[in-house]
Amino acid sequence: MKRIFAFLLVLIFAFSLGSCKMRPLNNEIKVDFNAQYIRTGAYAEIDYYPILAVLRSKSELEDYYSANKNSFNLERRTIKENYVNQTIGFLDAVDKYDEEFFKENTLLLVAFEETSGSITHRVDNVKINSDGKFCVEIISDVPFMCDDAIENWHLIIEVSKESAPNDYDDILIYKDNKLINDKSNHTHQPIETENGEFESIGVYCGNTLTTVYFDNGKSYSFMSGNSVRVTDILRYLDYDKEKVCDCLPEYTVDTEFGIGYGINLTEGYARCDKGQADLTTTQLNELKKIIAWADEKSE
Repeated sequence: MKRIFAFLLVLIFAFSLGSCKMRPLNNEIKVDFNAQYIRTGAYAEIDYYPILAVLRSKSELEDYYSANKNSFNLERRTIKENYVNQTIGFLDAVDKYDEEFFKENTLLLVAFEETSGSITHRVDNVKINSDGKFCVEIISDVPFMCDDAIENWHLIIEVSKESAPNDYDDILIYKDNKLINDKSNHTHQPIETENGEFESIGVYCGNTLTTVYFDNGKSYSFMSGNSVRVTDILRYLDYDKEKVCDCLPEYTVDTEFGIGYGINLTEGYARCDKGQADLTTTQLNELKKIIAWADEKSE
């Protein structure tokens, strides 16, 4: 009887060890991944890094390219002989991501700036931590001698759909053990006081032109009252470079007084080279109506 009891204890202990392998003791879950590292030098000064994008379809990947091709070098690139530390181009790297790939996988793009073109990188670990946050740990390879040419990178990280983050606020990016996308002060709430002093419509005529660009590649240009109102809102916002976050704009708007405004109606902000500004509830509602109207007209 004692032998049977001892045997049962051994079985129970063995099963308990097996269950520990399924759930690590520190409650962290290792995420399988593949990564590509692409040099994507910037065409314009970018005031906010890192830039993150979670892409779940081929169309979202195409939208990302369209929205950022004027900011970064996302084109194809031929590897040249006798050049060190080269990478293929962004379009070369994403060729393989078709609809079949996205049925079971998701892409996480991480864009950031490096102080030297001699510095390269590798993704050392991807995990879901004990708080449920999706963590990416990047390690820099710094040679003894470095050039002083600033370089921009896109890290393309492939993960399964099941392990992909659901929300940008769930993503933590660590570079050389330092958190580089701290969201402790990252909130998006429409402000209730008026943001920006608007000049009268008489300052410029109603013939001013505004163009809204949509993710599907379409655009719509218009004049008159809607154009004036969009121009007024975007022109006189109190932009602040310290407020720029890593949320991507949903629309791009050109006016006769400034081009390349980024607007995110979900998060309630506008962005330009001067920085980022929160929209008031009134401004947000006006822009929603005008952009929805422009979207219908673009069909």
